[in-house]
Amino acid sequence: KVHDVESCMFQRWYPLFKSVTFKSVILPLPQNFVEYLKQDSIFLPSSYSNPAFAKDDPDSDDDFSSDSTEESQAPQFLELEDHITSTINTLGGSIFPKLNWSAPRDAAWMKYDGSIKCSNPGEIFLLLKSSDFVSHDLSHAFERCEDANESVEPSEMVLVLRKWFNINQSMEFRCFVRNNIILGFSQRDTTKHFSFLPSLLPNLRALIENFFSTKIRNRFPLSNYVFDVYVDGSDRVWVVDFNPFDEPTDPLLFSWEELTNTNLGLGAELEGRVISSESQTRPPYTLLRNRLPKDIVDVSSGSGIENFVDLVRSLH
Repeated sequence: KVHDVESCMFQRWYPLFKSVTFKSVILPLPQNFVEYLKQDSIFLPSSYSNPAFAKDDPDSDDDFSSDSTEESQAPQFLELEDHITSTINTLGGSIFPKLNWSAPRDAAWMKYDGSIKCSNPGEIFLLLKSSDFVSHDLSHAFERCEDANESVEPSEMVLVLRKWFNINQSMEFRCFVRNNIILGFSQRDTTKHFSFLPSLLPNLRALIENFFSTKIRNRFPLSNYVFDVYVDGSDRVWVVDFNPFDEPTDPLLFSWEELTNTNLGLGAELEGRVISSESQTRPPYTLLRNRLPKDIVDVSSGSGIENFVDLVRSLH
């Protein structure tokens, strides 16, 4: 339902769990910036424009090669850029961005370091414009809701800037809750085998169960939902995000059939799943399905690649 999806918006849950999540700042997005994100093709605001995208080539139909296109499509968001810059400074100089629901993880390949760590507005804009996850937030957030009509859109879009931490990806886990009962948890990064994780399962069960019962249950407004956690080196558990209990949320090492139709969570021991061998690793299907933005998929050679590389370099 629409209510379920809206309850998982960052600006809804962050005030409830501020003490047990990473420090973040929420910036409301002006409507003209939202419309900019919705437009096809990757182009940055004029503050971050690159001459390489304005080469005059009358034989090219590349979106980036037209002077008129650049002039008409390169907007300015100086006030927003100022707010972003000052916020990044207050958060220590590096952040990772997200919108209401999604971070642009599928666009990390656009940056030279392959991460979504950002230190200036230009990097943020590049990731947001390149991400299919962000596009889904903007235009398709409610498409699977049984009570949504085709025209329903989020009432407010926000940009979330979260303080950057160099976290240990092996200690991120996704937890599944049905009828306010935690069914189990899964290793978050299913692309890697961490040989030490199976031996940590007893401690992880205790930590996650205690965190759920003392910090999450009866505080989150839904009875069916998914939440992600990070367990740090001091065995402290942090909530990272909330997601709807349904597709397109990735069930990772579970399946939606067993999560919705079995007796998981009713046993004496919480079901925890980690990858126990290299042969069990699997690519995240959401990233494979959304790996490349449309603008880049068709670029195979020539000035398109050169211009793209120039743009990325200009941000650093």
